[in-house]
Amino acid sequence: MNFFRKAPTVKEQQRQNDRELRKATREIDRDKVALEREEKKLEMEIKKMAKEGNNEGCKVLAKQLVQFLAFKFRIKQWVLISQSLGQWAQQRKQWEA
Repeated sequence: MNFFRKAPTVKEQQRQNDRELRKATREIDRDKVALEREEKKLEMEIKKMAKEGNNEGCKVLAKQLVQFLAFKFRIKQWVLISQSLGQWAQQRKQWEA
């Protein structure tokens, strides 16, 4: 800790919070894209195993696909929360102006 540094002003704190919010949103978007890519690969693998007649493998991959879809739903919720926080921050800036 640096005791000789002055405390950040409200504007500086707001900038830092906005920066962290944008960073978190970008990370969520990256995770979302990677997850969608993995989902497509998994779907192709399920189709391939179904053609081969490997029902057990299809069941295992289908369970993984369901887990991917549940996680994808959670990511959508996180995106909505981050968007609402961003909107709230914009409104607060307008009120302060």
